[in-house]
Amino acid sequence: MAPLKVKTSFRIKATVHLGAFLAFSFLLVPPAQAIDRRAVDVVEVSWPGAPLPTTSVSEIALQVNDQVQRRWEELTSFKGSKEDKRIQFYVDQRNIQPISLTSPVICDRFEFPSFMNSIRLETYRRLAIENSKERYLLILMPKAGCIWEGLSLIGSPGSRGGTILLQDTSDSFVIAHELGHSLGLGHSNYLRCDGAQRDGNWRQCKGIEYGGTVDLMGNVKTSAPLSTYHQWRMKLLPEPQIKEVWSSETISISAVDMAEGVKALFLRDGESTYWVEYRRERAESGYSSGLVIYRTDPPPSGSVVSPNPQDRVASEFNIGVSSDMWLINLDNFNYANSRSSGSMTLNQGRSFKASSGNIIFEVMEISSNQDSATVSISRVSDSNPPPKPRIAGLSSQQSSTDSVIESGFEDQETYVDKFEIRRDSQLIEIPGQADPAWRPTFLQPLRANKLLTFADLPEGKYELSIRTIDLAGNRSEWSETKFVNIDRGAPRIARGLVAEEVSRNSIKLKFSGIRDEGSQLCGSYLYNKYDFVTQASKEKTNPYFEFPVNQIIESRIQTSDCLGNATDAKMRLSTVWMSADKGSRTGKWTSKIDSNGDSQLYCSAKCSISLSLMGSVTILAKSSGSDVFIAGKKLPPIAGLKSAGFISLELGEKRKLVRLSGQDLLLRGIVSSKVEFSEIREILLSSSGEDPTLNLPAQKSLIRLGFKQEDFVNNWRVLPMAGGTETNDPTLDLCGSDYKSENSRVFRRQLAVSRLNSPYLFLSSESVQYDKAESAQFALSEVRSKLAECKKRGGFMEGTNSFTSYKFNETLMQEKLLDYQSLVLVHAIIGEGANSRTLFGAYLFKDNLFTGLYVVKSGSQFFTGDEIDGWMQVSKVFLDRLKNA
Repeated sequence: MAPLKVKTSFRIKATVHLGAFLAFSFLLVPPAQAIDRRAVDVVEVSWPGAPLPTTSVSEIALQVNDQVQRRWEELTSFKGSKEDKRIQFYVDQRNIQPISLTSPVICDRFEFPSFMNSIRLETYRRLAIENSKERYLLILMPKAGCIWEGLSLIGSPGSRGGTILLQDTSDSFVIAHELGHSLGLGHSNYLRCDGAQRDGNWRQCKGIEYGGTVDLMGNVKTSAPLSTYHQWRMKLLPEPQIKEVWSSETISISAVDMAEGVKALFLRDGESTYWVEYRRERAESGYSSGLVIYRTDPPPSGSVVSPNPQDRVASEFNIGVSSDMWLINLDNFNYANSRSSGSMTLNQGRSFKASSGNIIFEVMEISSNQDSATVSISRVSDSNPPPKPRIAGLSSQQSSTDSVIESGFEDQETYVDKFEIRRDSQLIEIPGQADPAWRPTFLQPLRANKLLTFADLPEGKYELSIRTIDLAGNRSEWSETKFVNIDRGAPRIARGLVAEEVSRNSIKLKFSGIRDEGSQLCGSYLYNKYDFVTQASKEKTNPYFEFPVNQIIESRIQTSDCLGNATDAKMRLSTVWMSADKGSRTGKWTSKIDSNGDSQLYCSAKCSISLSLMGSVTILAKSSGSDVFIAGKKLPPIAGLKSAGFISLELGEKRKLVRLSGQDLLLRGIVSSKVEFSEIREILLSSSGEDPTLNLPAQKSLIRLGFKQEDFVNNWRVLPMAGGTETNDPTLDLCGSDYKSENSRVFRRQLAVSRLNSPYLFLSSESVQYDKAESAQFALSEVRSKLAECKKRGGFMEGTNSFTSYKFNETLMQEKLLDYQSLVLVHAIIGEGANSRTLFGAYLFKDNLFTGLYVVKSGSQFFTGDEIDGWMQVSKVFLDRLKNA
């Protein structure tokens, strides 16, 4: 898949009243600190033969500036608040020329994200608004027979923009609901269980889409406040105001429309999770004062009841926090035919038992002003210990932040709260660390897993066993005992060079000053300014690298032990060739010129030569019997003179006289090497993550190509993209997506390279095996043809009649440097304004194989010459791997 597509997983949901949403990733961001004004734009679309809408852009604008604006200000206002958190929507631009489509909108299409985004791009192009990310676009379309009236891309709660499709409606409730989706909110659904039970597992119950009509995110009109679950999703409810309950206790809880106090409770009961809030009486919405309880563990798709047929075949929810929740009927609530009646609250003096029987909720008292309620929660005590932990294989650890324990140690009822280790016979309690890779899940939305890391263990060599302790104080069994050597000292980088191999044009140097006193080295790397490794050495001691002779090399070097302790430095290395005839000689020498134009000296009888040298030197000499003297002191016999044909000497910073004396002596030249290190710093590496695809049979032919984890230093992660090991997604989409050669792909492997604060919008490699060499050559011809047409037109026309511009930079010089026929290089600015990005891409073909390099940055500036040189270096590595495949 080429770098310009963004793939998103989604499930579409709809009702006869309200529209669908697309489930994007869950993020939380800080709340607004003052009234938060957000611009809304409105545009109309149509197609040949479409019916005329019964409403208008002007009517939508009127509703947004009146009813919708007022509604969202109310929903984001809280009684007793000391800060203004209100969100205020207002229509800004609406005099936009209608957009004509070539074909009708298809209600159940799966390409709605790309369709809506293409309308968005065209709208803001017409408005000449470059920075449109923080704007909401409402798209009015004619009736198309869709079951929904509104459809929105669900945004992350941190996003300040969105795109909404309205099917011939200006209903303020529909618009306000869809804006909720743009703010990251899912639906308020309903839990309906067999035999009129209130609660149960998902084998006994159904999730009724939209049926939890407690707030705006259902489909029955109500002016009730947002649920605390949706408030939390929007970061209007800080996490200190949410209390996790793991034991029996009595708690005072504030009403959902209050600003202060505990406002929500979270309880986990096995695989079921409960979210609890308190609401004051609301006659308009038909419910009395009391507790409202939701389930937040998502149902399997087979348990979802929805008017949208696509939900029957939708993908399952994953472990992540759901944007939806499911209301439990605690009184006489009823939902049928998109209407609701009765109250869903648990009133004062009444109780509710969870289906497992482990938890009982009871409302003890409601304050006279209904601002708060006192809730009693009774939980069956947890007496089950966590599973027996297993110590991870120590040889696989790459970082001191890695877990000492294999996954699967987590408690099934609560959490592992701390750890206890046995160091030989000494017992030590350790609090552990929050897992830095933790992401909220529906089972753990608020609290990160705890890890026992190598950084938590005491240093030294000892017998180690571990047990875990959960929140209830239950202790696991002790793990099996392992002998460990915990070393957190970083390797040392210092000067010291010894030649390993040498010729007139290159020298392989062993870095004798790089070593680790504890666990020895795990890897040493030379890398460029883009953190791409140019050379690697896996030597446990004295790593070595190869360099050209008579050049100055500037690079960075990084060396680490196998526990992730690393030392990094800037390196400057110079190698200078000295001719053999530079020294002072005695005896009868003969001279000849070698193939490189250098003088070689040979003496068959007794001779000597003296040279004034300093630093690290390698003398290319061979003799069956000669002695070496440094400053008049004879060295022990040097085997290199007889076997390797060179000797390495470390002479220090001051010049010393080196003399070779003997017979049968051949001298070819001297290489003087000097290395300097600066900016030396210790760093702590984090785990790069496991790639579960490395053992897949379909990937074995492609693993040698493209990026590998060992190509990068400084905590870059190189892992397959979603769907990157399958052929469902396209490979070639340069200047369009109509590539017939895609049907001839047999295997595919696409890797994404990422880290925190990456300078790249997208960095990836892709490798493909076609069914035959002719198919790969056909793909190459398609790329060349598309590129030529794209250069001629300055871009290409998408299916929605939206034009994507391309501005190209010349690549002939780079193509000549690679000196390879079956390739295409692209350096182009794609798009305009705020949505523009710059691509450097290398498309390389050989036999039935393809390898692609994709580097994309935001903005409309071409890569600098240094950047292109750096990524050309990577392209050369890719080409070498492809040629050797």
